[in-house]
Amino acid sequence: MIDLHIHTTASDGIYSPKEIVSKAKTMGLQTIAITDHDTVSGLKEAMQAAKLYQIEVIPGVEISTDFTDGLAHVLGYFIDYENKKFTACLEKMKIERQDRAQAILRKLQKLNINIAFEKVAEIAGDATIGRPHVAAAMVEMGFVPDMVTAFDLYLAEGRPAYADRLKITPREACQAIRQAGGIAVLAHPFTVRNYQALIANLRPFLSGIETYYGEFNEEQKKELLHFSCKYQLIPTGGSDFHGEDRAGAPLGVGGAPDYIVNLLKKASRGNR
Repeated sequence: MIDLHIHTTASDGIYSPKEIVSKAKTMGLQTIAITDHDTVSGLKEAMQAAKLYQIEVIPGVEISTDFTDGLAHVLGYFIDYENKKFTACLEKMKIERQDRAQAILRKLQKLNINIAFEKVAEIAGDATIGRPHVAAAMVEMGFVPDMVTAFDLYLAEGRPAYADRLKITPREACQAIRQAGGIAVLAHPFTVRNYQALIANLRPFLSGIETYYGEFNEEQKKELLHFSCKYQLIPTGGSDFHGEDRAGAPLGVGGAPDYIVNLLKKASRGNR
């Protein structure tokens, strides 16, 4: 069993990298990938835990991109998470996330919801600050009953406290991943309205398409398998697990066949 799309407390998951690796081992998973949003800060701990629990952990990342036709995220696998150029790029995005959080808090203040940035930073801890941390602060301070309400009423795109942030293009994300020795995969393609056109545009930089996604039905998987064959891309998969109380499927759900890992390794060796 494999799961190639997992988040930890390094971004917006609820379990630390070590806890995730331990849970995966307990569940009988053989290979997992840690793919936190726009950060590799949890990978060192995850790789150490991999040795402790004797489970294979692929160093990864999920990069948010600037794309007008939907939500385009790019997964990177087998990246050199100590690559200085790559980490500098992610650090810049981290600073932009902090600026975004402050912009959100200013908008909330105009709505008589007063939350100090220090409170959000305390909740985030070592993780890259994101909207879930603002939502958690809103819940803790009694402004909303739960995080879902925080997003539905205030933080989701189009809601009164939403603020955009700096993102790189899908092509730039693929190129950054490849420069760091990794391989790029288009995440959950159905969040892009015309994903076929995006795949065709990115084909020189892509190695795979996330096909066996935790929330995809069999018809969607079949459609993506067709396009992975058409463009000779690896059909990867994972749960997009953040935690039992967060969006995404349970850990280990996705159904990607085990042989996918070997295909990714082969593609990775070809990028070195």
